Amino acid sequence: YASIVYLFLLAAFVYLVVSLTSLRLKAENKRLEKIIDERTAEIRQKNVILTQQKEEIQAQAETLASMNTELEKLAIVARETDNSIIIMDSIGTLQWANHGFEKLYGITFQTLIEKFGNNIISVSTNTTIKQTVESCIKEKKTVVYESEFRRNDNRVWLQTTLTPILDPSGKITKLIAVETDISKIKEYELEILSKNEEINAQKEELESINSILNEQNEFIKSGIRYAKSIQRAILPNTNSFPKFVDTFILFLPKDIVSGDFYWYSEVHDQNKDYYYFAAVDCTG
Repeated sequence: YASIVYLFLLAAFVYLVVSLTSLRLKAENKRLEKIIDERTAEIRQKNVILTQQKEEIQAQAETLASMNTELEKLAIVARETDNSIIIMDSIGTLQWANHGFEKLYGITFQTLIEKFGNNIISVSTNTTIKQTVESCIKEKKTVVYESEFRRNDNRVWLQTTLTPILDPSGKITKLIAVETDISKIKEYELEILSKNEEINAQKEELESINSILNEQNEFIKSGIRYAKSIQRAILPNTNSFPKFVDTFILFLPKDIVSGDFYWYSEVHDQNKDYYYFAAVDCTG
């Protein structure tokens, strides 16, 4: 009987131990499941963040690739163009120039700086360059001006477009100067000005001649009008024509005074009357 009781108690103890162990295992499993769920949620959240970052990196990579392509194009343009391109800082300090600068000026960028200084105001031959640059910086707008210099004893005219480059906050970060050789245009302009001066001189001469001709013409017209008055005075009065003669006078001078005239006279001799009529062409 005692053995049975012992075995029963031993079994009950074992059962109790197993039950407690099972409960502990279940609690531990729940705790572990909770930790796993939390870790899984964290991993998922991190995966979402990593996916977003990956997408952002890919977008940035595409943007950078596009920018690199554009930069390559701009580099080709800057390198191959005949125009001079100069990059400066926000106050006009020279920083970089393309190959077109050397072709246009006939000297290197470094030589220009060594001879004339490292600022656009000191190197430019434009007489109002200081005011022009200050206006560009103050107004933050593109300005265009012209300048002249000598290259191998040749007179060269440049047209410069000075453009401010702004950051997102509106602050000037760079100044870009694009210079173009307009010497041919200037030659045409000077030629046109020379022709205009010649035409104006001829115009003044013609106006002087025309004034003299007008004076002479007025003098001649005055004489002709005077001759007309004389002509009218010596022409017979049609009212003096004899009433028995059916006549009329059509007298229409082409100009002010006529080169033709009509004439009438009466002669009374020994109770006989004579009437003389004449239409005379005295020119040609």
